[in-house]
Amino acid sequence: MNRKSVTEIKTPNVAALDLSAALSSMALLDEDEYAQVFVRNADASYQNASHISISSSRLDGVRLSGCNLPKSRFVDAYFDKCDLSNVEMKLGRLTRVRFTDCKLTGLKISEGEFHDIVFEECLCDMMQIFGSELKNVSFKNCRLTNADLRSCKLKNVKFENCQLQKSEIYGAKLDNVDCRGTSLQGLKANASDLKGLVIDYQQALDLAEYFASVIGIHIVKD
Repeated sequence: MNRKSVTEIKTPNVAALDLSAALSSMALLDEDEYAQVFVRNADASYQNASHISISSSRLDGVRLSGCNLPKSRFVDAYFDKCDLSNVEMKLGRLTRVRFTDCKLTGLKISEGEFHDIVFEECLCDMMQIFGSELKNVSFKNCRLTNADLRSCKLKNVKFENCQLQKSEIYGAKLDNVDCRGTSLQGLKANASDLKGLVIDYQQALDLAEYFASVIGIHIVKD
């Protein structure tokens, strides 16, 4: 069966920015708009602000860890070597965003939207995105152990050389989700949750062994 490619992801639309005019601080307030800016090495951690917008911008080495940013939007943006660990962003909307070498441990975006997103070389352990919609999303060389993807809708999503050990996908709806070459050891799901998953032969054997143990079948290896 031919599968639709998951590589057709729109890139962020960011014009050339004046790198000499980089911002070095971000004091976040409700409904703040950061548009066409370059932010470098700013420490904006542990702030609370709703409905903020970051668009057509680049953030390099920025710390947003521990922030609470409900209903915020990131559109057409690059995040390089940024720290968004333990950020809470309920109902957040991300469109055409690229995260490279970022720390996203414990990032919580429940009931959010991820459209045309790339995560590369990122630490995403314990990421909580339950109830969110992911469409045209790529995870490459990322660690997502103990991630929470319950009740998510994933369409055209690729996990390339990632670690999804002990992650939860109960109640998720999958459509062309390619996990070939990714570690699925200890994945927490019902068999019905895996419809729409693309895996390789060895992964199929591993999952079959896991579900056999769940329903009490003992497999004896000669």
